[in-house]
Amino acid sequence: MKISAQDSVLKIRFQPEETPLQDGELADSGAVFSVKNQYAYGWNMDHTDATVSRDTYDNSGISSLTRIHPDGKWEIALDNGTYEVSVTVGDSVYSSNNSLTVENIKVMEGLTLEAGQHRTVKKKVAVEDGRLTLSQINAAGIETALNSIDISLVNTYTPALIPPQIRLPFEPNKVAGDKVLLSGSMTNVHNAPPFIRVNGLQGEISRHIREQIESNEQQIQQLSQNAVAIRNSDIEAIQSSIRSSGNKPAIIVTGQLNLESSVTFGSAEQPVILIVDGMNTNRNLNVTVYGSLILRGGLNANTELDVNVINPAPDENLGNLWVQGTVHLNNNSNIHVDNELFAGSLVYNNGSLDLSAKRIVVQGNMNINTMVTMNVDEEMSVGEVVSNNSRAELNVAQGDLFVRDNVSVNNHLNINTGGLFAVGGNVISNQRPVIHTGNEQAGRTLLKYVLSGLKAEYYSNNNFTGKKAVKVDESISLAGQPVLGVTGIADQHFSVRWTGQIQPNYTDQYIFSARTSGGVRLWVNDQLLVDDWTTKQHVEQGTIQLEAGKKI
Repeated sequence: MKISAQDSVLKIRFQPEETPLQDGELADSGAVFSVKNQYAYGWNMDHTDATVSRDTYDNSGISSLTRIHPDGKWEIALDNGTYEVSVTVGDSVYSSNNSLTVENIKVMEGLTLEAGQHRTVKKKVAVEDGRLTLSQINAAGIETALNSIDISLVNTYTPALIPPQIRLPFEPNKVAGDKVLLSGSMTNVHNAPPFIRVNGLQGEISRHIREQIESNEQQIQQLSQNAVAIRNSDIEAIQSSIRSSGNKPAIIVTGQLNLESSVTFGSAEQPVILIVDGMNTNRNLNVTVYGSLILRGGLNANTELDVNVINPAPDENLGNLWVQGTVHLNNNSNIHVDNELFAGSLVYNNGSLDLSAKRIVVQGNMNINTMVTMNVDEEMSVGEVVSNNSRAELNVAQGDLFVRDNVSVNNHLNINTGGLFAVGGNVISNQRPVIHTGNEQAGRTLLKYVLSGLKAEYYSNNNFTGKKAVKVDESISLAGQPVLGVTGIADQHFSVRWTGQIQPNYTDQYIFSARTSGGVRLWVNDQLLVDDWTTKQHVEQGTIQLEAGKKI
């Protein structure tokens, strides 16, 4: 049973059956739990013998009560939700000692009142099992004098959707798709790619990126403690220390590297984990590292740079390029990383950039200009993407592309993933990006999510024929808005069919309204409630009885 509105109050008075009742109140005469007065309420044991009316000698106007028996418990059936409960206790003739809980929350304990004294205590409680329960706290000398209970609705209980999660195990994603999963908005709807609304992505992607960063930082700290320090960033001294090291891999830490010529650190036989403060290059050159290269600052290349980080052994701790600052590249660069590329941010200007890695993590912005191709095996996670390219290709062969914040597209952007493409912020597209997800051979995803909304089938003609596109709409509300992200469907000349389920909180009569500028038919629980297939603007309504908690 429901309390119909947040402003209404359900008032229960504990009084003998023969006592007159004021309008708008319910009487409880001490009977056991049963249906009465359209509500189900009562005691776990008979209290009719303890429900009395007193001659009042005070001006409280409170003349009736129930003295609760040991282990006494009173309940009323209510819809799940949050309620404010006001409990009044006291006896006009005798003293009382009162101890009560409501929904296992202590309302009063050992509250002693003299004859003629009454006390009202308010508590907000959550009902989660369909019954609000009031119980006496048993102790020596406790015999609560219960006068009344007032119950008002704070808010109804709405089951929470399972938030999205990025976690193992991988799940197959072998079905081809063309949509982005989006928590934010499409700010330029005419160039918007197809999308599916999934709330909560930004926080989950942020957590996922943050955990990877924290793990890398811990490893860098541990490696630095075990490293051999080389002063003055002398290249020959670094190479000599690697060759003479008795450890595989050698771990070397040094300062800033300002490179004027190509260089190789380590070898297939003697890999190295090289930790440097930062790296600058001003010439066309190659940097090759057998092992891992860790930059505590940035990587700045003012002209062509080729970087090759090789894992010479089956060791997951090797083959990494970790840059805690900014990777700033210019004029035709190539970056190959056998394992993971991590960057605080990544900026590319002029010419072409070819980048390949097993995984890519960019904590902040990734600004990619001109011609960019990125080939990733397993996963790419980025804070924000700004694409000003004449052409950009972001390819994740097996796994997911996660963007925590916004994606801004000003030219040609192609995204191909074996897993999913998920954006926590907005997509701002001055030219529609091309998206392909899923891979029949090796596609997989770490993202687990639950859709909320209605299945929407859009047709390019107004009679459910022509080109068809299917998406999930969070709500049915198209007033003043074009059909977002549905390629080839005109804004005012389409037809659409929505299907889904609803689960009412209350058992009651429900009114369904449809405001349209065209024909509309509405079925609820296989009943046709609205049937008006005209082109005029109109509002139609239909009524149906629905049962609380029952999906239809």
